[in-house]
Amino acid sequence: MKTKLLVLVAFLFSIVGYSQCDYVLELTDNLGNDWVSGANLTANTGVDVTVAGVTTTFQIQTGNAGTPVTETYNITVNTGDAVNVDYRPTSFPGDGTFRLLDSEGIVLYDAGFNNPGGTALYAAPASCPTCPVVTALVVNNAAADSIELGWTNGGSESEWEIEFGVSPYTVGSGGTVVSATSNPFTVPGLTSETTYDFYVRAVCTPGTDISNSQGPIQGTTTESCPAPGAFAPITESAFEIQFTWDARGNSNPTFNVNYAPTGTITTPGTGQGQQEQQFTAPLAIVSGLMSDTEYEFWVQIDCGNGDLSSWSGPYVATTAISCPVVTGLTTSNIQTTSADISWTAGGVETEWEVEWAVAGVITNPGTGQGTTVSPNPATPSTSLSGLTDATVYEVYVRGICDPNLPDFSSWELVSFTTLCCRFLLL
Repeated sequence: MKTKLLVLVAFLFSIVGYSQCDYVLELTDNLGNDWVSGANLTANTGVDVTVAGVTTTFQIQTGNAGTPVTETYNITVNTGDAVNVDYRPTSFPGDGTFRLLDSEGIVLYDAGFNNPGGTALYAAPASCPTCPVVTALVVNNAAADSIELGWTNGGSESEWEIEFGVSPYTVGSGGTVVSATSNPFTVPGLTSETTYDFYVRAVCTPGTDISNSQGPIQGTTTESCPAPGAFAPITESAFEIQFTWDARGNSNPTFNVNYAPTGTITTPGTGQGQQEQQFTAPLAIVSGLMSDTEYEFWVQIDCGNGDLSSWSGPYVATTAISCPVVTGLTTSNIQTTSADISWTAGGVETEWEVEWAVAGVITNPGTGQGTTVSPNPATPSTSLSGLTDATVYEVYVRGICDPNLPDFSSWELVSFTTLCCRFLLL
């Protein structure tokens, strides 16, 4: 007969959803001078929690003056147990406070600041979930199209629901829900380089007994086509620059390089400067450049099927001088209407260009503003004639290393004043 009675009781408990869980009492000592010492000891400070007629007194047990401290205590309750809370406050107003939370972290009572205390500050029957929430949500791994989540089971459940959406996302607002039958679980079908908010709830009995959602926990998918980084020089010649980069795990050899003299490109990939595709990643070889010029380079990896990385850069490098400037530019044998000009070749060039005019006329040499002279090859000198006496002249000279590229040195300038004056013979 006794055995039958126990079976009946167990059956009735299962019908009404009987369960056991731990409430949490959180005590805080704001001044850190210990609830059970000094004036607080005299005031008999404490929180009395009565569960099903059994009272337990809780107090801050440790503390250092001036250092706030919080202590938490688990209180085991059964569904339906009468729970009652009394409070005898600290001697100094605002020194202490407390909160009572249910097994899922929901605040049932918050004493707040400077609570005057009293009896039955909280009185209600205990309620334990029949399907406890999961805890300790964590993102274990992230890929370009998936994220692996893990958690601690709330009970013995073996099925869960995961709800998610692009961050910021609030549970129940129309996101995606997937069923999980393993822990950890990989959520598939995500978009690369996107941050999601995830919520997890336990399924204890499909369709009838599901826990509250826990979350959000954020996870961000990785790049599907990682962009290059950490550029480094290889070689820098007069007309070609080679450089490399950290592929960041991207094994694709195809890439786009967008380049131009520094300051030309404001948005890479939009037609500014020159763009070409190469197949030697992580090494770029860019030729056909101008000598003695600073360039900026932007690189984008092409992973195929329209999957492109973001542009990385700029990598800045300067081409070498291919045609050095002339040196020792000087004048001699200055007369009223003529003068001699000479210089030393900057390199191995054997041709030069000379442009001259009255001072101030030439503002941009090489554009025809003055008179252009081509000295005899291999002779770094020339003579000017037909000048006006007592006049200041400016002469620009540059080397011609390759007229077909074209490849010229920069201009060098010298000025002189013709003699004064012409005298008429009577």
